[in-house]
Amino acid sequence: MDVYREKKEVGNQYLPIRIYEIIADNRKGIELVSTGGFGKEVLRESYMHPTELPHWHSYYEIIWIKKCDRMVYINGENIMVKEGEIILVDLDDIHHVDTAGEIIVLHIDPFLISQVKNICQDIFPKAPKDKILKEHTPLRSKIEQNICSILELYEKKPFGYELCLMSIIYDCLGKLQEYSATNHLLEDFRHMKKEDYSKLNAIMDYVNNNYMNPIAINEIAAVVGFTPTYFCRYFKKKMGDTFLDFLNYYRCKKAEELLNKTDMSITDIALEVGFSSTSYFDKVYKLINHQTPKEYKNKVLNEKE
Repeated sequence: MDVYREKKEVGNQYLPIRIYEIIADNRKGIELVSTGGFGKEVLRESYMHPTELPHWHSYYEIIWIKKCDRMVYINGENIMVKEGEIILVDLDDIHHVDTAGEIIVLHIDPFLISQVKNICQDIFPKAPKDKILKEHTPLRSKIEQNICSILELYEKKPFGYELCLMSIIYDCLGKLQEYSATNHLLEDFRHMKKEDYSKLNAIMDYVNNNYMNPIAINEIAAVVGFTPTYFCRYFKKKMGDTFLDFLNYYRCKKAEELLNKTDMSITDIALEVGFSSTSYFDKVYKLINHQTPKEYKNKVLNEKE
């Protein structure tokens, strides 16, 4: 199979992104290209778009499948991607996409994160199956919202829209890095020794069934037959966080489900997921998510309007 390196101008040092739409009914693409920090529309016609040929490039690519299911090739695997799903193409991934139907493509130059590249490793997941964001998942919906916001800013170009674009891109990459890290953690979890897997699985099951209640260290340690001291060392070594940090993170994720899907008060949600008080819930949630539960709830309500 012939593979070529795709070289495209991805914006510039001020606005290093590029977004365009491909409507394959007539093989015409409307490209919104960043030039000099300002968007410029370019109409391009071609009989075969480069995404149909195996290629790779040194920038991030997010592909939103708007219409028609299609086959995607990524690093040796053929994957059927359904309408509405989103594909995450990492730096140097070998890939090609059947462009039948309609897709929107977003390119992001890694120059954008050059100042923090040492702490921004593996923003996109490595396993081909994890590179597809399925329909009806919160992350896929979030990335779709980001793409729509970018397109709207390009179209309207309000004063200061460049900074707003950068903010959206950073938000997008931050969410994807969190997703990637979670998948890596799960992958590491799958390859643990059978004994470790059994013990950690028992711990996770216990947390899942009891997170809404107080969980003392001696109580959770007894689940796997450890002393409290040894349990704390063991959990930290295997999971990378203390048990309390993990439990707080787990409870906050459960709280987010209630913040998204119910009209419960912040106080009721805090108690429902196991926090002893609203003030402690606020403190922990803000430490983890850099915003209070109320701020998150207001953001969810605004997005639904």
